Amino acid sequence: MNDMWSGVYCAKPRKGKSWLTLSHAWTLDRGSNDEPRFPVNCDRVFFSAGSFAKGLAKNYPAGTAFILDDAGLNLFSREAMRRTVIDVAKIFQSIRFKNYIILLSLPSYTMLDKAVRTLMGAYIQPNVIDMKTMRVRAGVRFLRYDPHDGVVYRQKPVRILKNNNTWLNYEVKQHINVNEVWFDAPPKELREAYEEKKSRCLGEYYDGIARDIISREEKKVIDTGPEKMRLFTKAYKAIISSPEDFCFVNSNGKFVVEVAKVYETFPALSKYGALRLIGQANLRLKAMHKL
Repeated sequence: MNDMWSGVYCAKPRKGKSWLTLSHAWTLDRGSNDEPRFPVNCDRVFFSAGSFAKGLAKNYPAGTAFILDDAGLNLFSREAMRRTVIDVAKIFQSIRFKNYIILLSLPSYTMLDKAVRTLMGAYIQPNVIDMKTMRVRAGVRFLRYDPHDGVVYRQKPVRILKNNNTWLNYEVKQHINVNEVWFDAPPKELREAYEEKKSRCLGEYYDGIARDIISREEKKVIDTGPEKMRLFTKAYKAIISSPEDFCFVNSNGKFVVEVAKVYETFPALSKYGALRLIGQANLRLKAMHKL
């Protein structure tokens, strides 16, 4: 494989996006013996732009498949999603030379950065899961970018029917556009590993959200009334008594109070409180000829 190939899978939840990306990764990622090499433990399925970038940074052979799943991405705020889209665009631009297969699962095609759309090889829209046959029905469009007009064109798959006319001794080919295609589900162990990893990753995400909420509530309590002043006084005394624990030495050999160290020791301080604290501590240290 001498080029990067990417596909984007877009649909509402419960339409089979994850099944389809897993199935295609399992089918496309083949070794020299034509055996599937996509890992059954789904360690090349990612739920955040950060872990996605780290995974792609490792050295794999050309043609290795990766999946960025929207199960985690669509939980972010609108502002965070914009940053994620920018990050994904940067990843695509910087990783093209490795010739990987990258499959993106997204709620909407328009979420992709314009530059990334020009690199997509196909757009797949899962429509329904048939639980009896364990297959997914999806519309497939091959994407072609025209550098002259900057337009991305979509082309339906074509089915060619041959008809041999024995009387006139020539072959007739009939080209039929295919609107939808049925795809087999990925192996059972791959589906189970995906669900387990998704639950674990999203559980960690929810745990982080819970910690943030608790931290914000604690700050609200401390930033009001006597508790706020007690914390401010405690932090101020700690800096003055042990400046070496909260400062770094600048190029002139003098102590400079470091905001990160103050936050690390007193995380409940508000941004305004921390800046005011550092300003007063700097004045005091200067008066003591330590700054």
